[in-house]
Amino acid sequence: MNHLIKLAKTRPVSFLSDTQVLTYFQSPNIYPFNSAPLKVYITIPPNFPEKSPSVGLEPRRIWHPNVDFYSGSVCADVIGEKWHAESLVYVLEYALPQLLSEPNFVDPLNFEVKQNDWKEKAYSLIKDIVISNEIWNVDIAFWSKFDKFLQAENVKQKETGDFIFIDDCDLDLD
Repeated sequence: MNHLIKLAKTRPVSFLSDTQVLTYFQSPNIYPFNSAPLKVYITIPPNFPEKSPSVGLEPRRIWHPNVDFYSGSVCADVIGEKWHAESLVYVLEYALPQLLSEPNFVDPLNFEVKQNDWKEKAYSLIKDIVISNEIWNVDIAFWSKFDKFLQAENVKQKETGDFIFIDDCDLDLD
């Protein structure tokens, strides 16, 4: 649970159950993602943090060689064979943005994605989702908190301490 508390100190999270956490992720500000908002579902196994969690993205129709098009599951070394107990925050802050920006075509999860044309199809799918306002039934209040959180990260955290937004649970974070 300590690792989840560390995660909650870096971004707003919602504990959907004892084994599933939801957070939001702003995709890299590069083509084809252009900072599109994504939901990130983290499923915690019983022997966490010794065993890695599974990470999935929504919308599920992300055209990327390392994301399953139908389930949204993410395939990355840092979530699998290179996992260690302190990796959870690293995955969301560094590994996931890097994976989306620099796909691994050598060891893909989705073999249908081709290196020469993946960006155009990925952009088209993401654009359609955003335009159709299918922002995945995102709770407006939660997005508002996320936006404030991102803005707060740019402000010195002098007297106010850590900015933590946690939905649906009461945890003593100190």
